[in-house]
This record gives sequence, C-alpha cells and structure tokens, in this order.
Amino acid sequence: MGESRTLTGPSPQGSFPAMSILLGLVTVLAAFLTLAVGATVFQLRSSDPAGNGLAHVFLTISAIALWVMLAIALGLATLRQPRHPLPWASINLYTLLLFVLAAAGQAACLA
Repeated sequence: MGESRTLTGPSPQGSFPAMSILLGLVTVLAAFLTLAVGATVFQLRSSDPAGNGLAHVFLTISAIALWVMLAIALGLATLRQPRHPLPWASINLYTLLLFVLAAAGQAACLA
C-alpha cells in the first residue's frame, strides 16, 4: 500500500516498468536512424556536387543523432534493474568503453 511508483519499479497493474518501455522506444528510434544512415550512405554520390554536399551534411547529422540515441539507450540499460545475477558492473564498464571507442572512431571517420 505504501509503495511509491518510480521509473525502475513495477507499476501497480503489473505491466512493464516505465524504464523498459522508454528503452524500447529509444531502441526503435535508433533502428530508424540506422536505416536513415544506411540509405544516405548508399546514395551519397548520386547527385550533382551541391546535392552531394547536402547529402554529406544529412549523413553527419543523422550519424550524430544515431550516436546520441545509442548513448541514451546505453544509459537507460545501465540504470535499469538487473534481471539476472551477473557481474553487471564489469559488463557495463566494458560496454561503455566499447561505446566510447566506437564513437571516437566514428568521429575520426567523419572528420
């Protein structure tokens, strides 16, 4: 009766926690951004020079937005309550390290 409803706690009706729903929405948005980046890459040089320059700008904006979505999804996954008794501290550390290295590699390729 005295339970408070939080982002990570279960809802009173027994449905999914709000954090899982938010993580699902961010994952779907990241998937759409991945499709947008892939479509832009395949059509990068199919226009005149001005169109190609604009395509590069859209690719850069889409890639940055994708990395922001992935960072948000990674943060939400880190803050969720663990479902299994695994060593989450080391798994999260290695995942964050991999994300930072991948983002740095992507930034180096865009520069």
